[in-house]
Amino acid sequence: MSLKRHRNTKPWQELYKKRTSVERCHSRLKEYLTANDLHVKGIRKVKSHMYINAIVLLASALAMTKANAYKNVA
Repeated sequence: MSLKRHRNTKPWQELYKKRTSVERCHSRLKEYLTANDLHVKGIRKVKSHMYINAIVLLASALAMTKANAYKNVA
């Protein structure tokens, strides 16, 4: 038995927003930060590589947010 959420409900819409956000993050990791083309071997090295990529993605998002905040002030 599967539980289905109705598409027009607020909980479903919130869940869908989170899903699209995660999909966008995965897409950026794959396209811009070489998550598809790993040049390392071993689970520890792959995990380290992916953590560094995630940190870079977060840092770039913070930098863009700050840049936009400074633009709005000036």
